[in-house]
Amino acid sequence: MFARVSFVEAGQSVSDMAADDTPHLWMPDNEVWIDVLARNGNTAFQRNCQSVVASPLVIAIWRPVAEALGWPGCTIGWLDISSLAADPTAWAYCSGGQFGASLRLGHTHPGLSGSAPAHCWPWCTRRATALPLSPQRCCASQSAR
Repeated sequence: MFARVSFVEAGQSVSDMAADDTPHLWMPDNEVWIDVLARNGNTAFQRNCQSVVASPLVIAIWRPVAEALGWPGCTIGWLDISSLAADPTAWAYCSGGQFGASLRLGHTHPGLSGSAPAHCWPWCTRRATALPLSPQRCCASQSAR
């Protein structure tokens, strides 16, 4: 038996496999890529896929910013971050204006990385039952200190 192992960025591998260069084993860094590949015409990996590893998707934030947003009394999630990014008045209110006029977010290239589409996905699929961080929640957590 002979095996050839190649490291290829997930976005590039989708492009390669959409052009019928399908390997026998593919280990993308995120399951999002399986659906992207299928939308590009290659459904070979849509059935019988099994995850072999997992790692958490985390938010890294400077401590003073997190504290201004109510942490540690209030947990801060992806919906909170997207709400603050979408509403400059909420960001200004919660941050007290001390961290700039708008929330700035950095992430890896969504066309190449598995973590970028994974953390952008919650922003695109907000649930009606979710409770985003609002000035009221922010203030409630700050007044409790």
